[in-house]
Amino acid sequence: MDSDAVSILSTAPPSYSEIETEPWVPPNHPNELELQPSQAAPTSLEPVAGPSRIGHVEPTPQDRPVTPRPPLPPRRPTQSKEAASSNTQRALPPPPPQEVVLAWSPPPAPAVPQVPSGSATYLFSSASFNTMLLLPSARNDAVDSRPLFHITVNLNCLMPSSYITVIRRGASESGEYVGEFEMGISKDSSTVVLGGHRRLVSLVLTTFYSPLRDQKHLRWKMGETEFMWKIIMKPSYKAIGTLRQTGTERMPEFAHLVPGRLTGPVDNVEDRLTKIRIMPAGRPFVDHIIMSALILERIRLTPSNAETNVLFNYPESFI
Repeated sequence: MDSDAVSILSTAPPSYSEIETEPWVPPNHPNELELQPSQAAPTSLEPVAGPSRIGHVEPTPQDRPVTPRPPLPPRRPTQSKEAASSNTQRALPPPPPQEVVLAWSPPPAPAVPQVPSGSATYLFSSASFNTMLLLPSARNDAVDSRPLFHITVNLNCLMPSSYITVIRRGASESGEYVGEFEMGISKDSSTVVLGGHRRLVSLVLTTFYSPLRDQKHLRWKMGETEFMWKIIMKPSYKAIGTLRQTGTERMPEFAHLVPGRLTGPVDNVEDRLTKIRIMPAGRPFVDHIIMSALILERIRLTPSNAETNVLFNYPESFI
């Protein structure tokens, strides 16, 4: 066997790294490959043992076509740890210059309307099934139209036939507490709370002598506050609050309490509501005036006869 033929058959193929590094050039014609002079096969070969290979040239690894690999995407430049850390620090918000302290303070209490310096009329107007508001009349000269008092009536849970009337300033149940009184059908005596003191109604509101049959004089005395209520029965019911009269001198009037009209012509909606007119002399005693006026109306509207008088815990001098 020729030495060249032996070398061709026994020569190991080159490494793949050498093949991959050589650039691949497509042939001019898809069906034929051009061989370099250095890669051309010898013109004549001696016959070898085994199957006949006459006319067949064994291609070398260099002559085999190589399938090109697709180009790899360009690699992104990587950042160093220091650069990445600096970018992260720039993305974070800066720390606050100092600690943030959240504080809460209750909203200011709503301003409570004051009784004007002159005379003013107020209406007992229902706001719900157990609530009344003491509203200023539209006929007043004062511009302030806010309610003066908020009045609620609740039953005593231990004695549901006895009712507690609570008075607060302003237009809501959260207003400043003024006082309360409890009256109704109960074995216990009726009581009144005002100015932080609880007293029996029979001791606070007492009957005073009156020379006229159609009038009653009642004295209200609680603490240092004392004045009179003159009840006029005819021709229509009216209560006038004055200082206690000690002689023939006419005393200044504190208030006029007039019930609403239930029958007859009504010229205005306000005529249907019970109203009270506060005089300038009664401004310092407005809490006592409203409390005593509500008690007077409760007694006046309660049925009074020999059978019912024993049920209600009202002072005996009133029934």
